Amino acid sequence: PSVVPLVAKFPADDESLGSVGLAWPGPASGDFKTIQALHVLLKALRDTAASPLAQRLIERADPIATEID
Repeated sequence: PSVVPLVAKFPADDESLGSVGLAWPGPASGDFKTIQALHVLLKALRDTAASPLAQRLIERADPIATEID
């Protein structure tokens, strides 16, 4: 699939703050093993300054966000 840039206006007076939320359809609510595996994966992708998502979105010269939810 091709990538289409998206610009979303942040409705705040302070442009130095921003948040990125991640969401996708997940497994069935009873599939606890897969749900836990996804929690671990997301934690690794976003929870430290060295994580891949933080590096791409926050820890850069022109930050896109100040946090990842």
